[in-house]
Amino acid sequence: RKKQQAKDRKIAKAKAEGRDLDAERKLQLERERSGEGKKRRDAHWQAKLEESRTNETFQICIDCGFEDLMTFKEQNSLAGQIRYCYAQNRRSENPVRMSVAGLKKEGPTYEQMAKVHGFPEQWFTRAFMCSGEPLDKMHRRPATSVSKSDEKKDNKDEKQDFLSHIIYLSSDAEYTLDHLDDDKVYVIGGIVDRNRLKGTTEQKAQALRIKTAKLPIEEHLKLVATKVLTVNHVFDILLKYRTHGNDWKKALLDVLPARKDITDLSKEGKSLENANDGSGDNKAEN
Repeated sequence: RKKQQAKDRKIAKAKAEGRDLDAERKLQLERERSGEGKKRRDAHWQAKLEESRTNETFQICIDCGFEDLMTFKEQNSLAGQIRYCYAQNRRSENPVRMSVAGLKKEGPTYEQMAKVHGFPEQWFTRAFMCSGEPLDKMHRRPATSVSKSDEKKDNKDEKQDFLSHIIYLSSDAEYTLDHLDDDKVYVIGGIVDRNRLKGTTEQKAQALRIKTAKLPIEEHLKLVATKVLTVNHVFDILLKYRTHGNDWKKALLDVLPARKDITDLSKEGKSLENANDGSGDNKAEN
């Protein structure tokens, strides 16, 4: 119902502007049949990739290896969040390489994704890739990148070297990110109910001997509500980090919803200083 209302508002606005909607639809159909529209969109996308140097930047991967732990409703929600991430990346002036690991074709998440027109073939032309292989196989470094001196290492050390370019994002991690490296793959756990499955991504990363890290939320903001974020929130923060010139605070403030009851720590500090030196207003006394 809401979608239809939004559609009706757009139509009403277009008519008020004096646009000929029938002529526009006819032109759109002609472009679709001739392939002109697709060629124009592809050319625009390629130009954007080159201008933003997307192939030289970090990569974001969503790990769908937790399907068996989630309900059908949660799996559907995850599929929707992945679609949102793809759409945000496609619209961004500074897109990144996006991948989805553990997306099995026989799985419920893939089935929901497959209902979207053009998935996955058309998505592959938009800096996107997906695989049914687990994370550690999909993003495993080629054997040629391992030096000869590492050939004598045991299996665990060898595995760690193959995956040393991967950083698994987890709110339970001890290390906090201070910047994003262009040669890294940053992984977001594809889990919808993180309160019920708390610690799951951290445990998986430890089992795979993959480094973990958390977003620098506490370093820049004070959240009264929970620090648990959705998959698309985390993806958007990483994307906005690049858009805002590697500025964490701007990225966080741009993405986090108002319901998180956010306070900018730098502004909070200034307020306290003003209150202490008497330059603040009387509201601080209430």
